[in-house]
This record gives sequence, structure tokens and C-alpha cells, in this order.
Amino acid sequence: MESSKRLRSVVQSIAHHAASGLCYLHPHLGEYGKNKSINKISVNLLSESFEPPLQEISSEIEMSVSALREKFEVILKSEKMCLTDIKDVVLESEFDKDDYPRYCYAKLTVESGKIFESAITSGGEVGEILRKHS
Repeated sequence: MESSKRLRSVVQSIAHHAASGLCYLHPHLGEYGKNKSINKISVNLLSESFEPPLQEISSEIEMSVSALREKFEVILKSEKMCLTDIKDVVLESEFDKDDYPRYCYAKLTVESGKIFESAITSGGEVGEILRKHS
């Protein structure tokens, strides 16, 4: 059984890394979104796919997603976990006028179905995740 504390650490670490300047995904993804009038893009790190689907994926975006997935695996390993523990990991970013996102939201789902989430603002602060209840 995975440790909830370690999984929270993993999801927060990948959200921080994805939102930071160390991850070269956002300037390229933000530019793509601006050119296509898309302000919200999600990346599934396991399948390396996008929502909405991207029609032309530049080599910079491909390499950045690959590097981000590798970083995710390093983070998992540092927490004594591996990819087989993870069912899904999706990163969502929303862009305004800049190539860098307003936030990066990370959602990690483990094989048991339990979900771990983290949101990091463009300033590097932990964001609040609000849910609409019916």
C-alpha cells in the first residue's frame, strides 16, 4: 500500500517542478495555446498526450514532456515508488497573455483509485483547490 504522505509529496513536487522555470514545457505550450486561442491545456505524463489534443507538436514540446516525465519518475524513485504504483498523472495549466501559466494543477491517481492533487500558482505558492458541490 502506498503512503498517502509520500504520494502528496510526489504530486506537490511534480506540480512545483512543472510550474517552475526549470521546466521548459510552459513557454512552448503557452506559445502554442496563444497561437491556437487555447487558454487551458492538460498533459497526461503517462501517455504523453494532451487535452485538447494538439495538432502540431513541436520538438520542443515533445522533449519537454519527455523530460517532465523523467523528472516525475525521479521524484517517484526518491519516495521509494515506481510507475507501476501510479494509474494516471495529469498536469493542467491555464494561460492568460503570457507563455507561462497562471497555475499548474497536478492530479495523481493511484491504482486503488485514490486521487492526490496539488495546485501551484505562477508565483510558486501552493494554490487552493475548490470543488463545486451539488
